[in-house]
Amino acid sequence: MKRFMLLLLITAVTGWLLAGCGGGGRREIAISGTVTDIAGNLVPGAEIRLDDRLVTKSLMNGTYKISRLSAGLHNVDASGDVNGELWAGSRWVDVFIDGPTMNMNIIIGPVGDLGTIEGTVTDLSNNPIPDARIIAVARYPQDRAADEASVVSKVEVADSAGHFEMDDLPGSITVGGQTEEIIYDVIASSAGLSGQARGFENQTKTVTVAGGQITRVDFTLESSTDVIPTVPPGWTSSGALDIISYTVPKTITTRAVQSAYDAVKSSISERTRKAVALRRGTGRAAPPGALIENNVIWYSIWNPFFGIDVPSNLAGFTIYRGTTSNLQQTGQFRIDFARDPAIVTYADTSRELTDGVTYWYAVSAVSTSYLDADDLFNPAAESEMSFPVSVTPLGRLQAVSPGDGAFVNTLTPTFSWGQVPGARTYKVFIYDDYPIVDALFTPQGDPQRPDHLPAWGESETVTGTSAVFSDPNFPLVQDHEYWWVVMAADSTDFDFANAYAISELRSFVIR
Repeated sequence: MKRFMLLLLITAVTGWLLAGCGGGGRREIAISGTVTDIAGNLVPGAEIRLDDRLVTKSLMNGTYKISRLSAGLHNVDASGDVNGELWAGSRWVDVFIDGPTMNMNIIIGPVGDLGTIEGTVTDLSNNPIPDARIIAVARYPQDRAADEASVVSKVEVADSAGHFEMDDLPGSITVGGQTEEIIYDVIASSAGLSGQARGFENQTKTVTVAGGQITRVDFTLESSTDVIPTVPPGWTSSGALDIISYTVPKTITTRAVQSAYDAVKSSISERTRKAVALRRGTGRAAPPGALIENNVIWYSIWNPFFGIDVPSNLAGFTIYRGTTSNLQQTGQFRIDFARDPAIVTYADTSRELTDGVTYWYAVSAVSTSYLDADDLFNPAAESEMSFPVSVTPLGRLQAVSPGDGAFVNTLTPTFSWGQVPGARTYKVFIYDDYPIVDALFTPQGDPQRPDHLPAWGESETVTGTSAVFSDPNFPLVQDHEYWWVVMAADSTDFDFANAYAISELRSFVIR
């Protein structure tokens, strides 16, 4: 099961929203997701086709939404111009009748470098396993640590003969001018359907692809031996989940700004850097209008468990959210099902999230028998919920001075901002350059810095609405353009707060 250590950052490419959000509300049959390139960068303006029919384009933040769909399988294609070259990608989407289907992310790559994985999925008696899910997950080049990877993932569905054909898989990726071959871990997973007592155990194989060529991969799956997957020790104890909430000052509409705010979040601490890396691996961007992102993480408890004995009948995880600590495993609180056996984080970017409201989250592990005889969610295939965790998102933070593009006349400038209800401490961060996290988390500044960001300095943590910046490890110099933000935290321990608010990113020059 060691290969699963490489999959800790698999995107939630096969999530299904099985029931409405905690507050109820109208449901619609729709799908939504993001379009990214093979490095994880968001792609705006990509043409989206549903069953070979052009229906929409991705927005400035790479997201798309298709409404008024019929239930069942649909093929979704995306294509767009990346640096003057045609890139394309596609995926199957299984639409359920009882609510919208989210996280249907599409990875696109250069058309001339796209290969195919083809094969069959059968049981031990050589009978085909129709509707089996096949998930291809790209390893990061040079086997970088999983939490620093930005991966390519794709899913296909086997037909009635157990046959699948996975097109549009990039064969390589270029990083820093060096082209690296992409290695794919391909997982076959089949959940119990239509009255089956149980599904099948997952199987993983490792392959590479080449542009214009077909790579053959066949799977033989064994029946699941357990109905409910085993969860790690401590799953129902305090500390099973971690949560970090971020509130941004305005809607993020470009991938450059999205990357800048990810860089800002990453510079807080090792904990937040890892949380950002995990979330970026999902390829999920906040939808238009979303100002709050609640990141639920079970990496710390599940990670060592993955290295020991990953339940082979694990289909994925169900996410619960409510405004009470008394969460229950019902449709009232169930907000999403990430059908991915190795996902270890979930980014809740619902527009329903409101600052000042306390939200409780819990997660359960779900077996490959997750559907019942009517193809509906099967509570008998679900583990106990994790110990719940809560967060109260902060309101928006407004920077006051210096203004954007301002000139200042001192090497120890004073920064000021507006007060945020619920915040207990504040800190100013100054960056040597515009803070963008590379999609692959490769070094942009000092390669010795674990965060792979441009050099930055930090003010002392303060409780008021102003601070004088004087960091001996980051002396400011004249005639250099710097970028700065102020962040608010809901804790006196700034590095380990649960909720942060981030001001707009501004520049200044010292005369």
